[in-house]
Amino acid sequence: MRVLIQDVQSRKYFNEREWVKDAREGANFVSHRLAYTVARHSGVAEFNIVLYSPVGGYLFSVDHGRN
Repeated sequence: MRVLIQDVQSRKYFNEREWVKDAREGANFVSHRLAYTVARHSGVAEFNIVLYSPVGGYLFSVDHGRN
């Protein structure tokens, strides 16, 4: 499982340089807490912390936040 940050409005995923549409290209965070902290400082209005399974392409939303 990978831990990703998703912009609620655009449905894009955060990586080191930009927001991308493909979850496979999103930055993988080592923990939920780290992803949440980065998301709070990313400047996006609303975000989801999601678990992504690259094997089946499944996404599971585990947290939601607002800046």
